[in-house]
Amino acid sequence: SQVALYYNRLKYIEQAEQLYIASLIIDPLHPESNRGYAHVLIQKGNFHAANRYFVRVNESSVSYSIVKTEMGWLQEMMGADDEAVLLAFKKCLALGNRDRGTSCALYSLGHFFHVRADFNKAIDFYRRSLMYNPNEFQTLLLLGCLGNLFPQNYSKYQVDAWLRRGLLCQPRSSSTWVAQIIYAESLLSNFNDFDRAEYYLWIAVRECYSKEIWALISLAHYYQYIRCQPTRAKRLILWSLRGRSKAFDLKINADDDTYVHNKMFAKTDGGADMGSGDSGFGGEQGTGYHNKKVKGKGKGSNNSNFEFGYDFGDNSNNDEDPADDSKSYFKLRVSGEEAILHVASAYSYMDLNDWDHAMISARKALQKDNTLGPAHRCMG
Repeated sequence: SQVALYYNRLKYIEQAEQLYIASLIIDPLHPESNRGYAHVLIQKGNFHAANRYFVRVNESSVSYSIVKTEMGWLQEMMGADDEAVLLAFKKCLALGNRDRGTSCALYSLGHFFHVRADFNKAIDFYRRSLMYNPNEFQTLLLLGCLGNLFPQNYSKYQVDAWLRRGLLCQPRSSSTWVAQIIYAESLLSNFNDFDRAEYYLWIAVRECYSKEIWALISLAHYYQYIRCQPTRAKRLILWSLRGRSKAFDLKINADDDTYVHNKMFAKTDGGADMGSGDSGFGGEQGTGYHNKKVKGKGKGSNNSNFEFGYDFGDNSNNDEDPADDSKSYFKLRVSGEEAILHVASAYSYMDLNDWDHAMISARKALQKDNTLGPAHRCMG
């Protein structure tokens, strides 16, 4: 599970998924494996299945309180009503622990009221979170963002101190670039410090260039709209486009007999029934999916097998269906990123009065994703 966590932080979703599945075969109730696999399922958009793995985490686990908070975040992602979201966070607070889970639940409640414009309650929950953990970077960053809305109550130096402290306390991870962009925007709006803002934007791009495009888009917008250098913005976007075009052409090698495919539940009730043998390994392993099976050696006996079944909906009886959702996940994501970059390049061409290339870029974006709203607006 630790190796899977490492791969997941690097955004190697498929490798992390395989390792988590292997860990759950060995111990179906392992708390960190259930929690980590739920994170993988969330990234793949399978929220209902993720919730089933969250509830498997035993209350004796050290991560139980943070899992309760994560279940509240999942409720928000699933579009639950306000009462359900508040109840999920309050369940974590009801545990009465003084740990990171309680701190996260408090700043989550603060963010809940923050986005609903109830700023007094938001600040109250943020401050309570800092009482439990004065170095909680999420709380510090959110409090700094809220302080920017009230310059009459919080000086720009206080806001800068919160953001710098949050940036310093944040462990290096796949989301560090978000905090760097927030701090860069604060430097621009409060201090007009263009050099330092550009420095932090470039750090954000280097941190996540191969995984996310939004830091690069932010840097391109900085050059295009703040420094009035559309040529430099265009060069930056085209540089990223070339790299992603090469990545899209890479062949993703995967063995169909060992790859794990997550599907949204089409006909059957999801959930997992790990193991039907005495040891939890032998026999047929039901995971709530039933038609396509992947076989491997089990531990129940020398010749025993475990099997994973997957329901592919209307295509479940089609033996020729490659069921390559996992293999195409990377390519689909790269294709979506290319569409957004083509729109950004179209706007940079428009600022340079190069209408022909702008039209070509907009059409390429629509070829990649014909439902992309910004591409249609650009064409208009």
